[in-house]
Amino acid sequence: MIKNVVFISPNFPEQYWRFCEGLKNNGCNVLGVGDCPYENLQPELKNVLTEYYRVYDMNNNDKQAEAITYFINKYGPIDWLESNNEYWLRSDASLRQRFNIPGLKPDDMDSITNKEKMKEFFKKAGCKVARYHMVDNIKECQKFIKKVDYPVFVKPAVGVGAQKTYKISNDADLEKFFFERDVNTIYIMEEFITGELMSFDGVCDSHSEPVFCDQSRFFTPIDILVHENLDDRYYTTAFIDPKFEKLGRKVVKSFGIQKRFFHIEFFRLTVDKKGLGKKGDYIGLECNMRAPGGSTPDLINFALSISCYQVWADVVVNDKSLQKMDYEKYIAMAAARRDRFHYVHSMDEVKDVYHDQVCMMGRNPEILADALGNDFVFAKFKNLKDANAFADFVLEKYNN
Repeated sequence: MIKNVVFISPNFPEQYWRFCEGLKNNGCNVLGVGDCPYENLQPELKNVLTEYYRVYDMNNNDKQAEAITYFINKYGPIDWLESNNEYWLRSDASLRQRFNIPGLKPDDMDSITNKEKMKEFFKKAGCKVARYHMVDNIKECQKFIKKVDYPVFVKPAVGVGAQKTYKISNDADLEKFFFERDVNTIYIMEEFITGELMSFDGVCDSHSEPVFCDQSRFFTPIDILVHENLDDRYYTTAFIDPKFEKLGRKVVKSFGIQKRFFHIEFFRLTVDKKGLGKKGDYIGLECNMRAPGGSTPDLINFALSISCYQVWADVVVNDKSLQKMDYEKYIAMAAARRDRFHYVHSMDEVKDVYHDQVCMMGRNPEILADALGNDFVFAKFKNLKDANAFADFVLEKYNN
């Protein structure tokens, strides 16, 4: 029975209080651990927490452990611990091991954080992956490039986001990379893939079976968004390509994760790639065993007409969703603006024109703005044509 649940850093992103609300709805003691002063927590979060323990240095695992010890002494054994946040994955795993809490442990971390290791789980599921080489010296990298041709893509073997990533198109780029690279970082070099970026998202039960799932399409890869500081659009839908859903379910099963959110990225080839696959094939990119970033869980809610926060909490406590899951489905489109651009239509005008479709508007935290943009607006539609017309309207810029 799941009774005492520790939620790590429940105040960030700010909507994560809803995970805590879902746990409280299921009768749990929700015990928060974070570095934010209690008086600065959102009222909604305060209302659903049983107790909150402030840790001044959240990067100190021993200090977090002191909080867990305090909660155990007061409430009894901890039945579950989670943050749903990429940044705390290893820290969460360490705490689970230290206090014998179910869930991912430190020995599991390589399979879900190391981009080389995770390829084995994609392949085990029958999913193709890009050919790769672990960066060592320029001579060996040149041998790999001779096999796959320029361009190649280089990124840290462990890490999230688009920082320290490189598209290498020629020998000069390769030499520049070796001159600029962080020598303390382990890099993986992959053949460049021309394709559409997709993700398979959802929550799985204790048998690694998705309780719900969705398909998201990202029009611009995150590395380009970050490096070129572009605005963005992407959408989430329950109308999943059956081929993609079948493959996505196999990948989730291959990783063997239990009672977790998952956000697994793929490329769908838009041209044939010799030695890799045909146009339309899905290529496994990487896994993220946590909720999608920023406010994307809310986009899922609008697309599927559910609360994915409550579904996650239901699965943690009951190993199944207690929600009705067959409400009307939509294509939920996100459009994200950059402060550096001047847009034709104000956000007020967007809200006025699309008042029947707009579901949520806001501003991303500064720490997430590189990847997610500054201001965002979510809206839902019955077809992709109307969803794209909405994004065109939101992102229309002046020529100068």
